[in-house]
Amino acid sequence: MRKVIIWAVIAHCSLLLAQSDLNVSIDLATFKYDDTQTYTDIYYAIPSAGLVFNKQDDGSLKAEVVVRLDITQSGEPWRADAWRMEKVVTDSSEIREGNRMVDVVRYLMEEGTYSIVLSVEDVHDASIKSQVEKSLKVDGMTSDKMCCSDIVFAHSINKSTDTQDVFYKNGFEVIPNTSAIYGAESPVLFFYLESYNLPKSVVTDNYKTTFEIYGANDQKVENITDKAKIKNLIESTVEVGTVNVSAFYSGAYTFKFIVMDGNDHPVAEKEKKFFVYNPDVGEAPSLASIPVEEAVAKSEFAVMPESVLDDEFAKVEYIAAKEERSVYKNLQGEEGKRLFLFKFWQGRNPNPQSSFNPFRAEYLRRVEWASQNFKSYTRGGWKTDRGRVYILYGKPSDVEYNPNNPTSYAHEIWHYDTIEGGVIFVFVDFQEFGEFQQIHSSKIGETMDSNWEQVILK
Repeated sequence: MRKVIIWAVIAHCSLLLAQSDLNVSIDLATFKYDDTQTYTDIYYAIPSAGLVFNKQDDGSLKAEVVVRLDITQSGEPWRADAWRMEKVVTDSSEIREGNRMVDVVRYLMEEGTYSIVLSVEDVHDASIKSQVEKSLKVDGMTSDKMCCSDIVFAHSINKSTDTQDVFYKNGFEVIPNTSAIYGAESPVLFFYLESYNLPKSVVTDNYKTTFEIYGANDQKVENITDKAKIKNLIESTVEVGTVNVSAFYSGAYTFKFIVMDGNDHPVAEKEKKFFVYNPDVGEAPSLASIPVEEAVAKSEFAVMPESVLDDEFAKVEYIAAKEERSVYKNLQGEEGKRLFLFKFWQGRNPNPQSSFNPFRAEYLRRVEWASQNFKSYTRGGWKTDRGRVYILYGKPSDVEYNPNNPTSYAHEIWHYDTIEGGVIFVFVDFQEFGEFQQIHSSKIGETMDSNWEQVILK
């Protein structure tokens, strides 16, 4: 049984993109292990309020879950682990919204692109389950140049000497905030990261660190920049600090950590997004309050070359209207395409007053997942039939995998229990090269073939 920590976190509307009744959240951070290896911390948090607690003989209440972790590298299985976790409380009042079981597992990982899938299921009620997916790119951290670890956002960071604690890191206990949500109930953001090989890039006797925060429209948050700290030059260092966000508008922010040499020349940067929910402070000024050209200039589209703009629009063909496709096809030059894509996504932003668009973030996450997991010999993963269905409808509730055999072609049956009372999609690999073709679906508007069970036969 894994040792975990119980932590109270804010319970307002989650900005996490994974669909989950339990609202399980994960975060990833990669660190240098030695000159040839890195390791990744996989942090996860499970809300207590969604679990079944059974009364024990001593009067206490206990919940149990099974956690499964599946990791693939470039589409191939890399690691699969499973374990049980439990939480015991003495009174039902301790089972309240906001309390979570927080844990971490870590693995040595080589350079490459990985997909992390974490599944949680209640031992006492199998219908209470959740699955979260996240992509990870591991870069090498050799001794040739200076580099930084990923940033860990935390609920608290305290000095510690307990090296057996799973949250112990270089003299600190770092309790992660896997959701990266702060605000009224969690007003102080704690951060932790590590810097390596400083003498390789810093030519002065000392170095400096600072951080900046950018909010809506990538505007720098004034009066929050950390005063540059001058430090003695050593091989590797630990960087920790705090930010008080109690006066921040609700919305998405980017935290940027900067390492400079003694002459104030930047030598390394690391950034990460976090979210603030401050209902009393409210939202940042609406994007509609500034001219659209100015909003575009301050958006992520402003720095995209035409090839990247074209690639992004190609990937939205599944949700773009015929008229939109026709308009984009006739656009010439970057400026017009930037304006078009800005308006395209703003029209689909569930919260137009915020510069963070969860719809776009989730859509592009699904495109990336499909690209990694459904690619074939002839097409990129997002262009395949399975990729299209995953992008439009998300992860299926269940998948039936049927391998190739003497009587039928390899085929998959995807079940979506929450769509139209329950629908299926059937994909078949007729060529036996991993090119799965959709031949049937019971969803309204999709290709339907009531004879599909005969079609899959050889």
